[in-house]
Amino acid sequence: MVGAILLQKGGKDMTYRVPEIDGQKIACPSASGVDIKRNQVQSSNFRRTSTAKAQGTVVDNKVSIKMSFPPNITVAELKLIKSKTCDKTAFHKLGFTNEFGEWETITVYFNNYSLQQYGFINGKMLNQSISFEAVEQ
Repeated sequence: MVGAILLQKGGKDMTYRVPEIDGQKIACPSASGVDIKRNQVQSSNFRRTSTAKAQGTVVDNKVSIKMSFPPNITVAELKLIKSKTCDKTAFHKLGFTNEFGEWETITVYFNNYSLQQYGFINGKMLNQSISFEAVEQ
């Protein structure tokens, strides 16, 4: 697991922090393995008119994140990710380095833990892709 990666922001050095779930560090995602989406939440009166014009107000913005991991993460790292994303706890704290290089912590529920198995080689299971999605509460 990589602990920190040096990045540049506006000519200044900054450090990438690996994601955390409930304050516990998880494996470092793959290169291009963090997909952050910021979605508007419309008010209950948001609708389209008979001429298809949108009306209403935006009440908030929520984050959804998909994190993908390299196939060579350790069994312990894989078990930690699965234990946090597939348990019966409704909400968790997810900390991550956002698109501005800043640390952001949000309350999320997890969705779509996914693991694509490649097969067995020399008695060892090889995974091709591992990912999960988190949606802000």
